[in-house]
Amino acid sequence: MGLLNRFRESSAIRSVEGSLEESRPLEDGVAAMQRLMEIGTERAIPILREALFKDNAALQIQAARALAAIYHRHADRQVLEALNGAVLHERQSPQARQAAIEALTEVVDVRHCGALIEVLKSHRTPTDVRTAAVRGLKKLHYPEILERLVESLNFGERLDPRGEIRQWAIRELGHLDDRDKLTRMYEIIHGRHPLR
Repeated sequence: MGLLNRFRESSAIRSVEGSLEESRPLEDGVAAMQRLMEIGTERAIPILREALFKDNAALQIQAARALAAIYHRHADRQVLEALNGAVLHERQSPQARQAAIEALTEVVDVRHCGALIEVLKSHRTPTDVRTAAVRGLKKLHYPEILERLVESLNFGERLDPRGEIRQWAIRELGHLDDRDKLTRMYEIIHGRHPLR
């Protein structure tokens, strides 16, 4: 990294810090994170992790994107921990969780998608976050997506009294156009093929 980019990175980090402390305008922090997407190194990861959990959706979304961009240049475990944490953190805004899901699917493969599966298992997950998780699993070519959707379909009335999760699962199952998966779904529903 050249001296000029190092200076730019330091300046961007200070702008993000200022936005988090509310001593600088929010727009400055968002713009600084966009710069960090392009030039950020592992030095920017701690402040971006902090921004990812700040109570501001614009900062959270941009932080998720910046962390994914940095991970492509510097594969640091802290990035994966932060993104997984944001995906699973139920107090995060749905928009921030969706951004974290999108960022996570850019940097992991199907063997590391456990947070996305956990999102589907929780009855408290909003449907738009569930949909983002399904899209992410499809993008990663997760082989058991059908089974995870059927599990959502099988939420009982105690966990899903208004039936919102089950209705969502039916819609998502309808988006599957793979004949083999539909045959397996029929077998699962009629007890001929157990869920794994």
